[in-house]
Amino acid sequence: MDCGKVCESKQFIMGIISWIIFGLIAGILSKWIMPGDDPGGFIVTIIIGIAGAVVGGLLVHY
Repeated sequence: MDCGKVCESKQFIMGIISWIIFGLIAGILSKWIMPGDDPGGFIVTIIIGIAGAVVGGLLVHY
């Protein structure tokens, strides 16, 4: 059974979720490797990691 656009949409959403998780891990690791007093703090570092992973994933996808 071919599900067409529904399966493609689900795969795209799973890809984005995977990129978000990868970015979360990258942000945590970067803060762990390079700790210090930065203006953004821990949360901003994680958000930057997530944003970078999502942008990178979209660039690779398209």
